[in-house]
Amino acid sequence: MPCTAHYQVQIQGRAITAVLYPDDATYAGKMLRLKQQYFLVAATLQDILAGYRDTGRPMAELHSMITIQVCFLCAYAYLIERTVLTSSA
Repeated sequence: MPCTAHYQVQIQGRAITAVLYPDDATYAGKMLRLKQQYFLVAATLQDILAGYRDTGRPMAELHSMITIQVCFLCAYAYLIERTVLTSSA
């Protein structure tokens, strides 16, 4: 790979990293990080519920089939684990 192509890849990688992992030392950075986490958690929960709905089971049984673990790190909530139990019970 020529040097210029290598540097272009590095620049692109840094640009992507700056967007995905903004500096949260400022208020604006903290708000962006919070919005990112909200979006990711909301999208994950929507996916979990849509998948569960497709099973045809009543929502009242959701707690017996789905486990969601939330971890609070650096004042942000991360949805870090999703376990879907596939038992026929």
